[in-house]
Amino acid sequence: MKLTMQERSLPYDLVVVGAGPHGLIAAHTWLELFPESRVVILESEQDVGGTWGKGRIYPGMMTQSPVGKIEFSVYPMPPPEPTYLNLMAGSHVSAYLEAFSQHKAWAGKTLRDRVEFGFNVDRVTWTELDASRLYTIHDSTGESVTCRKLMVATGLTNVPHLPTFRMEKGHEFIPPVIHSKHLAKNSELLLSSAIQKVVVLGGAKSAFDTVQMLINGGKNVTWIIWEDGSGPACMGDPKPPPIFGLKNSSEVVSTRFISKLSPSIFEPVDNWARFWHQSKLGIALSAFFWKMITIKWWTAAGYDKDERLLPLKPSRPVYYVHTIGIANSADLWETVAKAKIIRGRIDVLSRKDVILSDGQEITCDALVACTGWDTRSSIFSREQSAKLGLPTDLSEESISDRQHWESLIGEADKEVLSRFPRLEAQPVFPGGRERTGSAKLYRSMVPTNPEFNDGSIVFLGHFISRDAMTLAEIQALWAVAYMNGKLQEKTQKEMEEEVALVIAWRRRRYLGDGHTYLFDGHEYSSQLLRDLDINDLRKGGGWRELFSPYDAHDYRGLIEEWKAL
Repeated sequence: MKLTMQERSLPYDLVVVGAGPHGLIAAHTWLELFPESRVVILESEQDVGGTWGKGRIYPGMMTQSPVGKIEFSVYPMPPPEPTYLNLMAGSHVSAYLEAFSQHKAWAGKTLRDRVEFGFNVDRVTWTELDASRLYTIHDSTGESVTCRKLMVATGLTNVPHLPTFRMEKGHEFIPPVIHSKHLAKNSELLLSSAIQKVVVLGGAKSAFDTVQMLINGGKNVTWIIWEDGSGPACMGDPKPPPIFGLKNSSEVVSTRFISKLSPSIFEPVDNWARFWHQSKLGIALSAFFWKMITIKWWTAAGYDKDERLLPLKPSRPVYYVHTIGIANSADLWETVAKAKIIRGRIDVLSRKDVILSDGQEITCDALVACTGWDTRSSIFSREQSAKLGLPTDLSEESISDRQHWESLIGEADKEVLSRFPRLEAQPVFPGGRERTGSAKLYRSMVPTNPEFNDGSIVFLGHFISRDAMTLAEIQALWAVAYMNGKLQEKTQKEMEEEVALVIAWRRRRYLGDGHTYLFDGHEYSSQLLRDLDINDLRKGGGWRELFSPYDAHDYRGLIEEWKAL
């Protein structure tokens, strides 16, 4: 869709930035409640889906989530072709999101009809008008749209982080340097006869996928993982432990019983929480469970049986991991073991050589950087980000802001330790340096600054967890309710204390500020549902509530339930 001059001249009721899963379900939820609203979705790419967009799907791309875990409850996913342990091809998810964007119309327009593709948001400004705020979203070409409500759904996997490499003077590095975000767009080149030797940098799940694609494409791969970083991703065994009749490991922490074993700040302090996290017996049993998961996953990978895989052994046990993935093909370990894996650091690039700090020289035809994401916003300035509570560079934080928040976090830390005494122990593991501070968003969506917690702006998908599409769906309903004044109001003090509590907990639970709730997405969703006065116990009670794993189907009818309140 291309907006007309007349359409651009009038303020929209709602603008959504990003047509990935979070943006699509947010617009869908708004239109279900306000079908006559003027809504537009701004998307920089040429298709919907975000990470799962057609242009991001590379050869061999597979999901880490099985059927039922990567769809919306409002639109069931058609069964995929039979795959490994109910996982599926990335192209199936891409097709699902494309179909979702067209499956329903409001006032004669589907979601896809409301997307303006190729709109590269350059900046956002705002003015006060008639006692309300009017946002203007500017394109890099100079075009703009205005709105009264703004949902920013660009998430945390939008702006690539590419390290600055030192170049040998007078010897320009010739091979292309490609970030993993652009793997699909460059897959034809990488798999062509022009490329034979590839260096892959980084230890994230994307690095495993990249190495697997290149090895299957017949390439000679050298895989470099920073020796002083967080190490390789913890790759989970997709086969579940033999309990509760589980079908895959994604279901392990989707039962309430198992999720209780993770000390989550989002859960109420009930008898279960007191037993598992405050009694000696409960703490010991919980610790034993997490130890067994670590042993199971590491044994399945075979790190200690194959010396080629030893450099891929995670630096942290499962309980404390920073980055995680699922071994989503039967031959993953056999395939990646064919790469030459080095724990080291790049010193300099020269001509076609990658030279490491220990003097090793690796000749290559391409360098693929699987080096993560910049959590800072690309569409808000540093000053705007600070006002909105978005991550900013640690070196740019004001002293007064830092002192204010550290004082709040220090007080909140006492509450964390009173709930979870086990977290007082702070083991030290290798870890990369934090480049930015934490987001200061209430419920991970709303600025605490009184100037902006007026229901006019929210940020969606601003953290990483499992069951992302279910989280997106529940976040969307919470955000729409909040933006229309349907939630209990909180003071700035209450919101700041809640944000500080989450940061203090995350520093102890995951040993850093980070932006992930790896094992706590289900609990976070439950918290949002309780805010909405919607029952978060969706299994009908009894033993099913404890031992039956949750999936998207358990959340059918949320909008209707909320309407009926």
